[in-house]
Amino acid sequence: MGLAHAVLGHHDQAAQALERAGQLQPMNPFAWYNLGMAYDAMGERRKLAEAHAHLDRFDPKMALKLARDAGLETD
Repeated sequence: MGLAHAVLGHHDQAAQALERAGQLQPMNPFAWYNLGMAYDAMGERRKLAEAHAHLDRFDPKMALKLARDAGLETD
């Protein structure tokens, strides 16, 4: 559902659905990547950074992709 909302440009609704997906599957890298991208589209840089940090704990490659795609500064 989150991806469908994102495609339609409904990023707030995408974020809500992807937050739920992240709660249900906390180690699902695709949910967290797309949640980060939804936050980026909404200008929610703090939430984007939090999603990135969570993702980095279990999938550093996907976290790097999120950082690059969202223009995050990383160490």
